[in-house]
Amino acid sequence: MQNQKYGFFTAISMVVGIVIGSGIFFKADDILIATGGSVILGVLGFLVVGIGVLFGSLVISEYAINNPEEGGVIPFAKDAFGPNVAFFVSWFMIAVYFPALIVILAFVTSIYLSVLLGIDSSTFIYVATVVLLICAFVINITSKRLGGIIQTLATGLKLIPLFVIGFMGLMFWGNSGDVVSASSDAISNGGFMSALIAIAFTFDGWIIVTSIGGEIKNPKRTLPFALSFGVLFTVIIYSLYFIGITNIVSPSEIISLGDGHVDVAAKAIFGNSGSTIITSFVVIAVYGGLNGMVLAYLRLPHAIISQGMMKDVLNIEDELGNTGFAKRTIVFEAIIVAIVLAFHILVSEQILFGNLETPFDISTLPIIAIYIVYIGLYLKVFKVTKRTGNKRKVLALYFVLATLISLVVIYGALQVNGLLYIIVSLIIVALGYPLLNKSSN
Repeated sequence: MQNQKYGFFTAISMVVGIVIGSGIFFKADDILIATGGSVILGVLGFLVVGIGVLFGSLVISEYAINNPEEGGVIPFAKDAFGPNVAFFVSWFMIAVYFPALIVILAFVTSIYLSVLLGIDSSTFIYVATVVLLICAFVINITSKRLGGIIQTLATGLKLIPLFVIGFMGLMFWGNSGDVVSASSDAISNGGFMSALIAIAFTFDGWIIVTSIGGEIKNPKRTLPFALSFGVLFTVIIYSLYFIGITNIVSPSEIISLGDGHVDVAAKAIFGNSGSTIITSFVVIAVYGGLNGMVLAYLRLPHAIISQGMMKDVLNIEDELGNTGFAKRTIVFEAIIVAIVLAFHILVSEQILFGNLETPFDISTLPIIAIYIVYIGLYLKVFKVTKRTGNKRKVLALYFVLATLISLVVIYGALQVNGLLYIIVSLIIVALGYPLLNKSSN
């Protein structure tokens, strides 16, 4: 086929570029809080989630290989669950998953921008979040080329602080003094399990990789190897960074500093001037994650309509100029993101859920539900696979491991406000029910 043009090394770079995200920069403190400051448990968490992602992607890649023209969660869900359930998965993606991730990435970009500029103001962070969201949408709507350039640049730059901080911390700083008692306490009270949801966020987006089966040469051989190498590389670089930064800045300091710990680590390595460069890379990296999510979000309506759903709601024919995007869908998505942003601000200011012992984390909201969807997809793929004999047994092992670890991640999420996250997600998904009859199946 003409579109099967990517070779092995290109496929690996795609896997690494997609799986390695910007979440690692602002989730290290959350992981340490959950593990009671235990670096060992944090690294173990990267290994556990990495194994789940690896085997989950290998299971889903079976579908991608056998159906190279249809990739992504929505066509997978329609094939696995039928059109009605696929509609609610689509509604979840457009109303919860992408908006929540877009808002949190814009918010975190603003936090690192405030650190870079030395501005300690929540007002600045909120205003900057709105400006960054507008910029991301405008850039990707009006200039696909510029959006692509930003994405390519951010993909390369985000590896620099990961390598630099990880390598320097490992080679030139002493041991972080991991607290053994904290490790046992974190295991006994479920802290390690709850850390897995934060780690799962750093791997999020991996399912996109399984949709490239039709774009590479010899996918049956190349895709599994590319996935294996790419996920293994991600586990190594995340673990290297996590150990390195906890050597430079102690776990207790990281917990107290929150997202500001990256700047402190950069200053310890390079001084004030050098830290400006590293923090700038982090800003670009996180903004790159935002840009990529917006880019995918703007294209989501096409994926939904291509499966025969929400044609009356998402009119992709009403094009805005020569942008390739419809006016109605742009406004529809912008309104949803604005609502989610307002919700996030109310939560951040503790106007909503202010009485919770652990703060409500909007970045956790989409991860729990998507892992439930993953389990259903694993089961469907395993049922319909045409492989026999030993290959079937190997796939069965992949299925069992991927499903077990997904269940562990979901269980971990339930340890901290998990039931509330599920209730909020179900309420939002239920709001899409009136649109079900307008969905042309």
